[in-house]
Amino acid sequence: MKRFTIGYILFACAMLFATACNTPKEDSLAVALSELDAAISLRENYTQLKERRIALKRAALGSENISYEERLSIIESLVDEYTKYQLDSTLVWLDRATEVATTAGDSRRMRSFKLRTLELYSTAGFYGDAAAILHSIDTLRMSPAEKRQYYRAAHTYHRERREYSADAQTQALSKQREEYYIDRLIATESDTLAKHKLLCTKYSNTYDWEGMSRELEVIMPTLSPVEQEFALYSYLKALSVGDNRGSTEEFMIHLARSARADMLSLTNDHASLCMLSEILFHTGDIKRAFEYIQIAMEDATFYNSRLRPWQVATLLPVIENSYSKERESQRKDLFIAIIVISLLWVALVGLLIAKSRQNRQIEQAKTQLEEMNAKLSEYVARLSEQNKIEHSLAAKLSEANAVKEQYIGLFLVISSNYIDLLKSYHNNVRKRLSQGAIDTLQKEIGSSTIIEDAEEEFYANFDNAFLSLYPTFVEEFNALLKEDQQIVLKNPRRLNTELRIFALIKLGITDSSRIASLLRYSVNTIYNYRAGVKNKAIVERDNFEDDVRKIG
Repeated sequence: MKRFTIGYILFACAMLFATACNTPKEDSLAVALSELDAAISLRENYTQLKERRIALKRAALGSENISYEERLSIIESLVDEYTKYQLDSTLVWLDRATEVATTAGDSRRMRSFKLRTLELYSTAGFYGDAAAILHSIDTLRMSPAEKRQYYRAAHTYHRERREYSADAQTQALSKQREEYYIDRLIATESDTLAKHKLLCTKYSNTYDWEGMSRELEVIMPTLSPVEQEFALYSYLKALSVGDNRGSTEEFMIHLARSARADMLSLTNDHASLCMLSEILFHTGDIKRAFEYIQIAMEDATFYNSRLRPWQVATLLPVIENSYSKERESQRKDLFIAIIVISLLWVALVGLLIAKSRQNRQIEQAKTQLEEMNAKLSEYVARLSEQNKIEHSLAAKLSEANAVKEQYIGLFLVISSNYIDLLKSYHNNVRKRLSQGAIDTLQKEIGSSTIIEDAEEEFYANFDNAFLSLYPTFVEEFNALLKEDQQIVLKNPRRLNTELRIFALIKLGITDSSRIASLLRYSVNTIYNYRAGVKNKAIVERDNFEDDVRKIG
């Protein structure tokens, strides 16, 4: 994950006031931004091609006549396809690869997939899960190649912990381990170019911009500008022009190139685009900054890591507010223009009446009038389209506010009920203990249904709150299913497990592990429920959850 931290944000803002010290670049900022915009416009086409490629690979797994190596190779290629594209699917296919390797007794591959999972958890912000994997790995049986993979995964884990932890002790320990593992990687690397890349990583971790710049001079000429790796090193190249060694324009050019490579390689975990958006905002290009930050938020939500949506959300409100003000100013200007055009139209009518006897002049005036009407219609159409967009944004905001208020209320009610329940339970236990009635207390505990009752109350509260927000959810959900597979509820005010899962998806909670935690099921159970419902759908499986989110 390219790191997008407070320190880097401050560094980006400082670059706005740096003076140019180098000779002008051949490629101007305008060209770099134009190429980035072109890549963004083509991204939908690249996404369709990627989804088709993924579908073909998944279809190939359905064949019964493929060997173990062929099956594992296809699954690994699916892991590669989803890496940096969609976190949940990457984890699903890594689990699948581990399962296939485990069934075949392939311990080497099992360890490799576990290390890949460790690295993915680290960059996604799942530090607890990553630490559990890291501590469970036995390095004594590893080959030299496996140890290098272990060093890389461990380095990633400690780098991310050091970068995002707020605890000074944790930062210091992680920094020490991070430096150890990167040094081990450098010491055991035999490939010259790979060693330069490792040194570049080491210098970036220690903010040694000069050292990093030297390594980038070797690395950059070897990379293709449309690959994800180019996005990473171009991002580092942007950082390396700090300390007044480069201009703001040069800094932005490298960020634009990095963001373009992210777009063309379908990387949904952006850092360059976010930083570039903030700089454009400060330089007055509000419209482009808003477009970029929106794309970053949409892709971060689709990728579904813990860190990036939070980071983007710190910038989005500021840029969005400025963009709204700019749009409002444009609306006022458009309104004035309409008034002016209307006055011109009245003047033109008066001119036509005054010169009604001159047929030739009348024809000329009619032509002018038609042109003015066309322009007026164009302005009105633009205004109408802008109003539609604003109404749509207002509707989404209203729904978000309703969800927030409803669930804040629900959270307070549930918390209060649980406090009362715990207080009552505590008083009863204290009473029994003071009476010495241990046997009675044990019988009460053994026969208590307090946990089951609490879970049932949680489900009831959730169902009531959700159906209050989306009263037609069940009917619209059934409309997406085959007629003979639709869900019939015994109690119209109570959802079943399948509907609760997709109700959480409707609310934006798409991670199976998070859903499993909320509903007290295993991740595999949640995955099976989701897959089972998709099999009943009358729409495309890949589009089913998107259709569910559109309900209401």
